[in-house]
Amino acid sequence: MSSKNPGLRVLPIYWLRAGLFLWAFIVSFLFSLENLHAKTPYKCEYYRVVKVIDGDTFKIYFKGEERKVRMVGIDAPETVHPKKEVQFFGIEASRKLKTLIEGRRVCLQRDPYQSEDKYRRLLRYVWMNDTMINKLLVEEGYARVYRRFKFRYLEEFLRVESKARVRKIGVWNEEARKRWEDKRLRNETLARESCGTEGTVCAGRHLLKRFKGECKTVRFFVRKAYDSGKAVFLNSRKNYQDPDNFTVVIFNSYRYKFTEEPVYFFLLETVDVSGIIREYEGRAEIILRHPLQIRIISDKTKEQRRMSRLLKAMKDAETCGTGSTICPEDADKYIGKDTTVRFFVIDTKANPLGDSFLYSRLYPLQEKGFYVIIRRDYISAFPSPPHIYYWWKSIDVSGTIEKFKGVAEILVKSPSQIKILNTGGGEDAYSFNKGGIPYQSWCKEDRKGLNIH
Repeated sequence: MSSKNPGLRVLPIYWLRAGLFLWAFIVSFLFSLENLHAKTPYKCEYYRVVKVIDGDTFKIYFKGEERKVRMVGIDAPETVHPKKEVQFFGIEASRKLKTLIEGRRVCLQRDPYQSEDKYRRLLRYVWMNDTMINKLLVEEGYARVYRRFKFRYLEEFLRVESKARVRKIGVWNEEARKRWEDKRLRNETLARESCGTEGTVCAGRHLLKRFKGECKTVRFFVRKAYDSGKAVFLNSRKNYQDPDNFTVVIFNSYRYKFTEEPVYFFLLETVDVSGIIREYEGRAEIILRHPLQIRIISDKTKEQRRMSRLLKAMKDAETCGTGSTICPEDADKYIGKDTTVRFFVIDTKANPLGDSFLYSRLYPLQEKGFYVIIRRDYISAFPSPPHIYYWWKSIDVSGTIEKFKGVAEILVKSPSQIKILNTGGGEDAYSFNKGGIPYQSWCKEDRKGLNIH
């Protein structure tokens, strides 16, 4: 009788290998799931960030309404608090958070100890993929740990804050803080001591009493700046409701004309602003429709760079009158003729009907003015709204020159009628606006508007 058990069978070697491979795959898959679970926060709720307010607060749409979210466990320097001055590194923290999350879909994680604060702000950790933004901001010196209330990741946050403090980065850089405070004091002193000179007036409630409805150049220190989503506000006081507060308003319809972000670029600078003094809720304001209405006087290098970026495109238009082109001031000599006008688009506008206008002068009704009109029926043929697309460019425009209310114009129906010239090299643009554009130009525009149709 055979000693072998007939119930046992020896598996072929390839079956053994297949079994080992399957076991290894299952173990690897389970490990990856565990690792993924460790990186992904529990109870994750996804929302798109509508707007960043400052370095630790933003807005989302939550259950059908717009709600503010305050990031748990961190405290970024203030920039918009109505009772506090702008704090050191607050601008950098706001810009960092905006770069990271504004307009993006993020995961919001609740803390087991807190969900809302007394202002109805949602208290959340913010995740993007496997990165917690709250922790990242502390780690890179954009925020401190908020120790007032207990939270889940307190010990972890304290460890990375300690490292940031040792590295002296961001809010922990005392040398940078001292330079920032010195500059702020210097700019504030400049505004206080020089306003009222060089054809300027000082900010304050007296503006309405003495100059309401008049065109003036106001010199003031931009103490606060805020982007509401509909307009940017540059304020002379920390609380915009202060009766002495003076405000510069840049509505979204004019934002495309500003190459920098006004809310950050002009904050804590001393500026000259020209325009009509208006009243809004008992306080004085000027509405900015053009970047040449404002000029930084506290930092000439910064202002020179800004103006150079704005004005370098003018150089190509200086060749008007060569070849087959004419200059805009000569356009009224060619009424009824087909020709090509070379000019620099110094201003643009879209009227309520949807028509776009491109102007060769800040005030088109002035003598020798010329403009291009693109009716709304033809705008769909253009790559983007023409008043934005051709803003601040040197162009050749071809067509029949007509006259409307004494001003020469060309009606454009196709993008092929307009050619954008290559932008020219830099020049000392600061000298162009060293004394500011004569404020009468802004007053004429303010009172009558650019739309002459």
